[in-house]
Amino acid sequence: MDLQKAIRIAVETGKTIMGSKQGKVFALKGGAAMLLISKNCPKQVKEEIMHDADRSKTPYYEANLTSVEVGSVCGKPFPVSILSIIEPGNSDILKALEKGAVIDSESTVGKETVASMKKRRDEKKGKEKKEEKAEGEESEISESEEETEGESAEAE
Repeated sequence: MDLQKAIRIAVETGKTIMGSKQGKVFALKGGAAMLLISKNCPKQVKEEIMHDADRSKTPYYEANLTSVEVGSVCGKPFPVSILSIIEPGNSDILKALEKGAVIDSESTVGKETVASMKKRRDEKKGKEKKEEKAEGEESEISESEEETEGESAEAE
C-alpha cells in the first residue's frame, strides 16, 4: 500500500484535521480514527501525543515522511507534523493498518507493520510500569524505615 496515496485519498474524500494543537486534543480526548505523526515532528510534541493517544486508546502511526512531505501530500503549501484522520473516506489506510499491512511509500526506506508498532509500544509500557512499581516499592521501604526510627526514638 502506498502511504502517500492513502493520505491523499483520506484528505480528499474523508475528514482530516492538520496541526499539532488539534492532534494533541484528539490524542487526549479521542475522537480520531488515527493520528499520523511525521518523522521530524518535534520530540516533545511526539512523545506527548503518543502518551496521550495510548491513554485514550487512539491509534497513531509514525510515518516515514517529513512534515513538508505530509503537507505536500495533503495539497498544502506548509508543513504538517500531525494529521488527525477523523473519517478516512474512501481511503483504505485504517483497514490496512488494522490488518497489519506494511505501509510503503516511494520515499520510505524502513517498513513497519502495525503488529510491530504495537509490540514496541507494549514493551515501552511494560518498562514504564516496572519503573513505577520499583519506585513505589522504594518509597514504601523508606516510609517503613522512618516509622521504625520514630518508634525507637520514642522508646528512649
